[in-house]
Formats: sequence, C-alpha cells, structure tokens
Amino acid sequence: MSNSLTGVEIIGGGRNKISDSNITVKGNGKGIVLDNTYDNQINNVNVLLESEKQFFSDLKSFLIDIQDSSENLESNKTYKQEAIDQVQKIIDLNDRNSFKTNTLDLISLLSSWITIKAALVPVLSPYVTELIKLAAGC
Repeated sequence: MSNSLTGVEIIGGGRNKISDSNITVKGNGKGIVLDNTYDNQINNVNVLLESEKQFFSDLKSFLIDIQDSSENLESNKTYKQEAIDQVQKIIDLNDRNSFKTNTLDLISLLSSWITIKAALVPVLSPYVTELIKLAAGC
C-alpha cells in the first residue's frame, strides 16, 4: 500500500540501500518507512518535513508579537531580534546538515532570554520543549 505522505516505503526483504537523496514530506507524513526488513543501509539522506517549516514560521510570527526589548549584552541586539533572525535562518536552510546546530543555537538563545526575562517562561517554554524534540530527532 502506498501513502502519498511517505517519501520511501519498503515492505519486506532485506539489504535495501537508500543513499544520496533528499526527501520532502508534506503534512504529517513520514520520510522513510521500513516494515519487516533487515540489514538496511541508509546513507546521506536528508528528510525535510514541511510541518517543521510551518512550526518555525508560526514561531517567528509569535516572536514578532512579543513586546520585549531585553538586550543581549554579548551582541548588543535584542533577544527578540536575534531569535527572529535565528528562526529565519532555520527556515531558509536547504538541507538538514546544519539543522541541529542552528536549532540548538536557537534553544540556547531562547533559554538565555527567559533567564533574563522570567515573565516569558510560560510563553516560550513550550516552544523550547518542542525545539528540543526536533533537535533530538536529528
């Protein structure tokens, strides 16, 4: 059975090889599904999830609406502007090679921001939690 939300689906068999590929998954689909297979090799495959791009677009919109001007003393920019810039950088990525690093940088930035501005903890913490899940999945 094929699923239009699945990039690659292999049912049964073994020693399947998937390499040097980019898979874009729309909706809540899956990049690679292996069912009843063994001894598979997957190398140099980038899976881009459209739902992740939507999450980052929503996060950017949310950040734009935050009314705060706390300044990062290391960069002399506001945490808000730095976070918006970092989210845009992630949105603009063409592959996953630097996705984890950029996401971890954003987590660090948001964590510093809520340390400086405790009032933002309830509104930013759910985003930080989701970002941690995304970074862990890389």
